[in-house]
Amino acid sequence: MSITRLNPIRCIVEPDPGPAGSGPEDEPKGNEPRSREYTQAEIDEIVAKRVARVKKQYGDYEDMKKKAAKLDEIEAANKSELEKLTEQNQKLAAQLAEREHAALIQAACIKHGVPADYMDLVTGADEESIDKAAEKVAKLASASVKPPKGPSGTEGQHPQGHGTPSIDEQIRTAEAKGDYATSMMLKSLKLNQQ
Repeated sequence: MSITRLNPIRCIVEPDPGPAGSGPEDEPKGNEPRSREYTQAEIDEIVAKRVARVKKQYGDYEDMKKKAAKLDEIEAANKSELEKLTEQNQKLAAQLAEREHAALIQAACIKHGVPADYMDLVTGADEESIDKAAEKVAKLASASVKPPKGPSGTEGQHPQGHGTPSIDEQIRTAEAKGDYATSMMLKSLKLNQQ
């Protein structure tokens, strides 16, 4: 093993195309590269030139870095805004579906004459299943005891002491609560019974 000292530093360089050294001993032989000794000042100058060239090439790197960070921030804000709008859209779609489902149940109950007390028994995923359920509930409700018809003007009212409110009382209660959908359904039921 041999130890090589690097004082002064030696580098291999290609020969200059211009006039070379003072004699034939300075000329390289064949394709053999020429060697030259560099001082520390020369190396510092070469390195400084190379660093300056690289800095010039990537001089706007910091600006680009700041712009990229700002773009990432804007995209994150837009993404969160998009997520908020998507979530709000999903909530509204769920509310709409719930209301459409309730409207289907109400329409089926009115169609088959299901009393308001039995409306919560009508279930289903689609219009057909809701309609079948309303039909079954209507059959069960019609099999239960109907209030007796009294003299003219007392139809749809229960005799005093029976605990179940009349349709008119149910309508007044629904309107007092602000439940106009139930009120309209009860009114439709009352018209169907007459």
